[in-house]
Amino acid sequence: GKYIIFPVSNNGQRGRMTIVVGDQLVHNLDCDFPPNKDAIDWWTYLDMSEYVGKTAKVVARAAPEICETFQSSDEIRHLQPLYDEALRPQFHMSQMRGWNNDPNGMCSYDGEYHFFWQCNPAGRNWANMYWGHATSPDMVHWTEHDRALRSFGDNVENRHPKMADKNCFSGSGNVDLGNTAGWQKGDEKTMVLAFTDTGCGEALAYSNDRGETWRYYEGNPVIKHRGRDPKLMWYEPGKHWVIAVYDEDPTVGRNIAIYTSTNLEEWELASKIPGYFECPEIFELPVDGDPTETRWVIYAADAQYAIGHFDGKRFAPEHEGKHRVHW
Repeated sequence: GKYIIFPVSNNGQRGRMTIVVGDQLVHNLDCDFPPNKDAIDWWTYLDMSEYVGKTAKVVARAAPEICETFQSSDEIRHLQPLYDEALRPQFHMSQMRGWNNDPNGMCSYDGEYHFFWQCNPAGRNWANMYWGHATSPDMVHWTEHDRALRSFGDNVENRHPKMADKNCFSGSGNVDLGNTAGWQKGDEKTMVLAFTDTGCGEALAYSNDRGETWRYYEGNPVIKHRGRDPKLMWYEPGKHWVIAVYDEDPTVGRNIAIYTSTNLEEWELASKIPGYFECPEIFELPVDGDPTETRWVIYAADAQYAIGHFDGKRFAPEHEGKHRVHW
């Protein structure tokens, strides 16, 4: 079947599960397994569609009677009709299964919006840090796909191309329209994800087929520092990439660090903006709708921001202090 189906308990006993096909590590995650069959709260799944017809070795630290419930199936198992559950959000995007956090990597390509998020496929609490993936033609109707990134490759040489070293923390996405990295194959432009791999540093993954499959960049980390949550953007006036990333510098304190690159692979530190927290955001907006009069906004997860000018390397605020959007 396309999926491995297994049970979860909301108050389960966390145990590691690994899945290997041939000699390749395919999944490696901590699962909230029920202590017995009576404690099953819901069923989750891991995608195995590229291995249909092959034999997978599944090793799970769970009670024998729970391991006996594992299934290989072409259908995801639901205890209630999916998206008809009483407490399921109907307007906002919600994933099929598991804990979720931090919308990430949102970008558009060729008439399609891509949305990613941190997710734990195997429990309702923080763990594992895969990246979910969904697409939409209008940002209202969403189709969920296989998870884009997987955690805990743990430096295993033969591991699934989607696997990071450790957890896949927050980040962003973009499209390499000019093929600056040279990763493009065929006519489709290369989609790029930037994220924090807690096992090595700021990392990249890319796709050459509109996000259907993803590959962890072999040269990771592209930035090594004390921080997390890279925002990746193309700065058109300078013809270069920019990453704005939360940074913890003992001499500067909490700050947003600005790095630049012409090819996505080699990055240089350009400046640091003191006094900002995690999940940085930087973007340009027209003033009163006038495209010839713009300002840049720099923003962080504490919902405070400043307005100013950005030359692709340095941000210059127009005022002292910061504004607050909300609490």
